[in-house]
Amino acid sequence: MALGGWALVRGSPDGYTAVGVTWLGAAAIRLAAIRVDRPRTDVTYWAYLVAEMGFGIAGIAAAARGRPARR
Repeated sequence: MALGGWALVRGSPDGYTAVGVTWLGAAAIRLAAIRVDRPRTDVTYWAYLVAEMGFGIAGIAAAARGRPARR
């Protein structure tokens, strides 16, 4: 929660990138858990995975929109 708050207050692309990478990391761990832990996967498990991936992609996309184009 602190990372997300920091990103909103700061409003910089680096903050949004940090939030996006954190969410994508959570999704990667959830995917790895399927192979390692073999948890029971129900609709909720997959919904959280989709949400984590969506938040991660949104954070990265917000950072890309906030950066000036390179020449």
